[in-house]
Amino acid sequence: MLLEAVELKETVYNIGSGKSFRGEMILKYLKEAMDREDVTYFFNSKMARPSDIKKIRSDSTRLMTELNWRPEISLQQSVRDFVMNEEKI
Repeated sequence: MLLEAVELKETVYNIGSGKSFRGEMILKYLKEAMDREDVTYFFNSKMARPSDIKKIRSDSTRLMTELNWRPEISLQQSVRDFVMNEEKI
């Protein structure tokens, strides 16, 4: 879509759903995609710093406004695609 655009107003565009996901959810998707249910992890809250960003979300307003773009692929599918691509390398 970006490559096909005749004219773009900006030089930088964020691509994402605008939703925030817990790290645990992303790790769950990775374990599933890699078929590694045996992997365990833990979160040590003492390691978290007060300045750590609690929630991160993409802002795709530019894409949505300029090119009428909307997210279509779920995070879970994106993780699967990433893992499959990495396995090919």
